[in-house]
Amino acid sequence: LKISRLTSGALARPLVANVAPRADAMVALIWSSALFAALLAVGANALKAERHSSKTVDVEVAYSAEESSLMAQLAVMGREILDLAAEPAKKEAAPAQNGTAAQKAAPPVKTFAKNAAVSQNRTEALMAQHDALKNMLAHLKSSIKNMNKQEAEGKESAKKQIEKLQKRLASEQQKLNQSGLSDFDHELLVNRTRTDEKELEYWTRSRDLQHGMFHSSLKMTHGLMSKANAVIEAYNTVLATGKLSPELAKQLEAVSTQLPKKH
Repeated sequence: LKISRLTSGALARPLVANVAPRADAMVALIWSSALFAALLAVGANALKAERHSSKTVDVEVAYSAEESSLMAQLAVMGREILDLAAEPAKKEAAPAQNGTAAQKAAPPVKTFAKNAAVSQNRTEALMAQHDALKNMLAHLKSSIKNMNKQEAEGKESAKKQIEKLQKRLASEQQKLNQSGLSDFDHELLVNRTRTDEKELEYWTRSRDLQHGMFHSSLKMTHGLMSKANAVIEAYNTVLATGKLSPELAKQLEAVSTQLPKKH
């Protein structure tokens, strides 16, 4: 019996000695797991912000590419109506070289004989381009409507996100001021606060940039609509009267110089 008790005591001592290291290891594992979970949450918020930024940039790039394409199309159509207007004037100017000095000095008038100078094929082409211009104008008006809608949605989304972050930061600051925090809780709160402050800064700055891009796109679209209306007016005049007045031709020339040339 004495030997048995000694044996039991000898076996128990190593077990008791191993309890403390195992407990420390378990605490370290829990601490690491909690910290890892916190880092995952921080990373998720950062990824959400990054995706929002990427989406905003993609929308802006899409608008810019579309505006450039429409401007190029408008430039081609404006130039075509001017070139067409110049053809009869060139034909009339050629015989005038053998005329009087007064005839030579007279500026060429850009006219279209409805049934002669402008052929049936040209008329059909003008009608098709006129319809395309009206569709372009309708598309630009629709784009403005969509931009206004996206601006309102982006403003509301950013407002909600900023308010949520401000409330979360206030709660974290309050907890940091409490006494009795463990080292782990304190470090976790400090990390969360730092990350939320950066995220709040991002959302605030992002909203300002998004609002600026909205106004830039809106201004560009309104300018393009004004140019489209000028070209449409020229087409309307040619199709209705068969001629392009010098004033309207000059206005169209000014519009064309502001548009990109076709390469």
